[in-house]
Amino acid sequence: MICSRAPFSLPALLLCLLAAISLAACGPVERAPIANAERAAALAERGEHAAAASEYESLAASAPGGGANTWRLAAIEQWLLAERIEPAAQGLALLDAPLDAPLEVPLDVGQSFERDRLTVLFLWLRDGAAKAWQRCSALTAPDAVTQAAARARFFELRQRLALANALPVEAVRSALERERLTDDPRAAAAVRTVLLADLRAAVDTGLRIDPRLAGRDALVRGWLEAASLAARAARLPASGNAAITAAWQRRYPNHPARTALVETHLEAPPPMALAATPTDAPRDGASGRIAAESARLDSAHIAVLLPLSGRLAAAGREVRDGLIAAHFAHGGDGLALRFYDTATATDPVTMQALIAQARTAGAGFLIGPLGRDEVVMAANLPNSLPQLLLNTLPASTAPRATSLWQYALLAEEEAKLAAERALAVNQRRAIILLPTGDWAARVGTAFRSTFEAGGGRVLAQESLADDSSAAIEKALRLEQSRARHRRLQSIVDETLVFQPRRRGDVDLLFSPGTAQQIRQLRPQLKFHGAADIPTYATADAWDGNRSSELEGLLFADMPWMLSPATGAASRLATQLESAGDEPRRHGRLFAFGYDAWLLQAAMQQRLATGTTESSLRIDGVTGILSIGADGIIQRELTLAHIDAGVAAAVTP
Repeated sequence: MICSRAPFSLPALLLCLLAAISLAACGPVERAPIANAERAAALAERGEHAAAASEYESLAASAPGGGANTWRLAAIEQWLLAERIEPAAQGLALLDAPLDAPLEVPLDVGQSFERDRLTVLFLWLRDGAAKAWQRCSALTAPDAVTQAAARARFFELRQRLALANALPVEAVRSALERERLTDDPRAAAAVRTVLLADLRAAVDTGLRIDPRLAGRDALVRGWLEAASLAARAARLPASGNAAITAAWQRRYPNHPARTALVETHLEAPPPMALAATPTDAPRDGASGRIAAESARLDSAHIAVLLPLSGRLAAAGREVRDGLIAAHFAHGGDGLALRFYDTATATDPVTMQALIAQARTAGAGFLIGPLGRDEVVMAANLPNSLPQLLLNTLPASTAPRATSLWQYALLAEEEAKLAAERALAVNQRRAIILLPTGDWAARVGTAFRSTFEAGGGRVLAQESLADDSSAAIEKALRLEQSRARHRRLQSIVDETLVFQPRRRGDVDLLFSPGTAQQIRQLRPQLKFHGAADIPTYATADAWDGNRSSELEGLLFADMPWMLSPATGAASRLATQLESAGDEPRRHGRLFAFGYDAWLLQAAMQQRLATGTTESSLRIDGVTGILSIGADGIIQRELTLAHIDAGVAAAVTP
């Protein structure tokens, strides 16, 4: 309390002192805490849903504009989690305002969906699953592109409701929609694991699932059959489950339920010898059978050394999936595949220990490793087992092992075929445009040496590292055209309309690189008047996505990436489709793993019979495979071009 400095009378002074004493006796005035979003979230996290709902309602009361609607929706969800029907109904009534009393700020598209989703949950809590399913079925799913997160929540709710209404087919289809919304293998594996667990729980509580309800949908039918098998297997020791699931696995060799099915009864894998787990499961779930087989130690098997964790894990998983697909498609010859994670084998000692463990456990053949450093390390170690390395060694490396082969998807092979094709159609004058890096330099050298050995001539070779536009102008001699223009203008002494002209003696361009690099390069070529020059690249330029910038591009690639699929690629695609899988989801490394299995099978047969390697010829999905004198697998590739956004084989 502040008193005036004017002279006081005694009564006034006493009044001032009494007021000060009174205020001091009262102590500080307590104020209600201001609503806080972090506190509300923390309350919800701790399971104090009613308190969290009240906090969110306080936020809604003080929030301006559309923010109030967001907090109201959060409050309603917390009331429902607390099973408080009345305040949830009041909140929904506020958001479902009549036309004569509209909301201050209307709900946007996302908020409208949340209101509808919460209404379904409210009906489920108040009126039961049947009423909620009826309301849910009347809703339109959010758009997959603009509202992916909302769409995932919609189908998660639909999946739960379908099982609550004894509709397993709808539950499976809802889960498949959720899986399509993610490119993360871990998230996809989690969706599958939860789906099988929910189906199994439904069976345990008395739901009879008839696989015939799926009709001709093999993907859904496989899930329905897996549910009953999982319920049976969960009641038995893990060692007795192989017989239960064996017939299902033969019928559905690449079904996405495989990993989730085995995981329901799988014993822990031994140290270092790893089976695929839900945390690293591939989209097609093909590793489940391998997980079961990997649990059996000291038995004959094929050991696969791959990075299943760390920086190369994604590549390792793709190769693994291809190996698994081939193993089941071709019977496996009675041998299991067992996977060993090389991510921790960072020195010769740990790599040697990994190989020794595989040999002790019964491995008769090694496939891998994959990374260049790991391949060099493995090749320099003493090893009596035959081994197919999934990469090539530097020319200066002499491997210590005798029965050792090298298999890689070499861009140099693609460059050589591009050069041979150009020469075959009498294209003998080339310009080479290279991205920066050792890889591009090696590929450029492979093209140039093959091209010049066949009588071709490289007119110019430029690096795109610093200024790609300047490199293109230099290679096309556009500056010389501008110089001629300047000289002519100086002669006639007046301004002339001018368009620089590129050199006219170029038959083709060769530029290796990724799809993104080529998509950036082609418009620049067009700008500089070189769009009509045939452009050759390597297979990395085709990533399967339609793009006008890639139209007409020529490159060598494996049959698996071309349309329509033929030969072995067509057969593999048919097998995947019959198992409910989508072939186009699997790329070059999947095909690489598939053919690696075919190669090891052929090599083991030749080792057993003494057949010479020179006779080996395999019609694979990565090309026609044979073995060179140096033990390096050679591939005969197909020349392709982009036509109407699709990579198709060029007619010879």
